[in-house]
Amino acid sequence: MGEKFKKMNYKLFDSSLDGVVVVDEENRVIYANPLAMQWCGGSVRKFRQKPKFEEVFAFRSAVVEEDIKKITSATAYKEIEFDHQKENGDSELMLMQVSVQPEEESGESKHWIYFIRNNTLETRLRNKYISEQHAKQHFRLAAETDALTGISNKKYFWDKFNESFAVASSAGSTFSLIFFDLDNFKKLNDTYGHFAGDFVLKETASIIESEMLRSGDVFARFGGEEFVVILKRCNIENGLRVAERIRQRIADHKFIYEKHTLSVTI
Repeated sequence: MGEKFKKMNYKLFDSSLDGVVVVDEENRVIYANPLAMQWCGGSVRKFRQKPKFEEVFAFRSAVVEEDIKKITSATAYKEIEFDHQKENGDSELMLMQVSVQPEEESGESKHWIYFIRNNTLETRLRNKYISEQHAKQHFRLAAETDALTGISNKKYFWDKFNESFAVASSAGSTFSLIFFDLDNFKKLNDTYGHFAGDFVLKETASIIESEMLRSGDVFARFGGEEFVVILKRCNIENGLRVAERIRQRIADHKFIYEKHTLSVTI
């Protein structure tokens, strides 16, 4: 009766979406569902001969001893992941996951059940989703970033300005806006060339972004040599102090381009 119940029990695994293999205490296969046979590359006749698990565990490729060792030495309920290449020579790898758990003891024998899952499609879908999210983030950042200086651009500034204005209006809070440009920038370009002008813009942006602002503040290139800063939760007195510090920091900095010391003020 017990043996009949056991066979009925195993029969339930025939339609499982996972490969299922049951082995005895000598690691001989006493049951394998159709999917496990397909992945292991063994015939029904071969499985009827109760082969050792490592003899049929090939997943359409040569048996990999290291993988077999991981599985057959696994403790109860342990999950193992590894790759196996298809037998047809495709370079594509199958990402297999094996979950090991004991079956309840039957008489003097103790059986182990291996649940085998092909995670290749799941992994592909997950990687595709991650890739798409990275691409979306990349395009979003590109749309909001000034290509020359690497700081935020005019579009991003307007988005954040409208957001800050709405918050300040509804909550009664304050923020400060600093708008400035570089003095005599056209003359600098005409004298030293546009590459020198680009150097000054990038250097100015780098100094202000890395040294002068808080993490929550917004710093953007408005266009040409014009820059703008949004200081959140900042009243006009403190805003004026920050503006003066920025002005003084740029005036004190030595802008050296191709051995030329450039005079830059805002």
